[in-house]
Amino acid sequence: MSHCVRCFDGPRKTLIKTKEQPGFPGLFTDLNEHEVQALGLAALGTATVYQGSCPESWLRSRVAKIVCANPWLAGHLCSNPSTGKIALFVCEEIDYQGFLDVKAVANQLHDVLGRQTASAWVKSGPDSANRHEPICKIMALTATGHWGLLISMSHAVADGHTFYTIHNMLDKDAEVWAMERKRVRFNPLRCLTDAPLHGKWLFWILQQHIVNPMKNCISKRAVGNRSALVFRVRYVRDEWLQEEKRAFTACPGAPFVSSQDLLASWFFQAAKPACGAIVYNMRDRTEGLAARHAGSYTTLLMFYPEEYKSAANIRRAISSKSPACTLEGLRQRPGWGGRCGLVTSFHNLCRAVRLDGCNQLTHLPSGADTSEADILPPIAAIFRPLPKKLAMWTITEEELPSGPLGDTVFGANEANLIR
Repeated sequence: MSHCVRCFDGPRKTLIKTKEQPGFPGLFTDLNEHEVQALGLAALGTATVYQGSCPESWLRSRVAKIVCANPWLAGHLCSNPSTGKIALFVCEEIDYQGFLDVKAVANQLHDVLGRQTASAWVKSGPDSANRHEPICKIMALTATGHWGLLISMSHAVADGHTFYTIHNMLDKDAEVWAMERKRVRFNPLRCLTDAPLHGKWLFWILQQHIVNPMKNCISKRAVGNRSALVFRVRYVRDEWLQEEKRAFTACPGAPFVSSQDLLASWFFQAAKPACGAIVYNMRDRTEGLAARHAGSYTTLLMFYPEEYKSAANIRRAISSKSPACTLEGLRQRPGWGGRCGLVTSFHNLCRAVRLDGCNQLTHLPSGADTSEADILPPIAAIFRPLPKKLAMWTITEEELPSGPLGDTVFGANEANLIR
């Protein structure tokens, strides 16, 4: 018996048949231009390991309920014949009960983390469009005494907010609700209304998309391969954070500093990029854009060395939505070398997914392995491996000082996050 049911309720919408799926009506959702350009970015993905047995029946039902409320999760990326542009296409019939994929694997930790299951992860790049590739995958890898919950989502349809909004609905007590799939017009280069198309964007685009990729290409041809990058995943020492917060003195525009402010400032000072940027969620910070909107609605707040050396400047930029973040408001200059650093934060988005009979052992950023040739360090991600713990995944050209970072996060080696 088929589990496929109609997914478009309410008034009849215009249905479009595509060459990719002849005979299967569905609905297109047009994407913002920057989302289409994000096809080449690695997909968002996480792996969570639980002690206990996978509650397969309940989990399958919960995933089906989430996808029923958000049928765009079952879509794929293909060309909209009416525009000629890549868009999100969702068939009218969806197999809700079959959306969760469950596989029995060997009992080793790296097995339940998905390192031996290439099919666990959403594809990115040219292979992800016009090929029936899913834009979201949810998989349970079961073993004796523990199991892994793997989730991945295309960067073309989701940012961290969208990803974790769906992720958090898996919790046994969470509300399942429908995110708004229709896009709000958004341009990450122009969304900071106080400083449209500021000079830091020009520096960032020049360095990240032209200069540094050319440098990498030249160095690879000249010496074979550049020096191996340093991948580390370590817990953040809570005592360091508390000490830094106690020592902070409130100042105009920065009555306090957050964990993100402190860790970003420390990371940039340790890695010394010419320009550092943090990913900035514009929901509820720009007109017409709210937490309910699915998609990618982030921009970058950028800091030159004299700016990122103070966590207060980072707090001031976040609060004012402006790259002009110093008390003096003076124009700053980029540092030497041309490298641009990036910090993204998931810890304030993630909620623990509690499941009956299961105890969470670790939660890690994960996904298909990315070639080091495609990575432009320094990069850091702040996340929560456990409900009351912070951690940082860092990719740099040299080892970082320990500073706020402690022991290696449980499961990071087995997830191939350390090289």
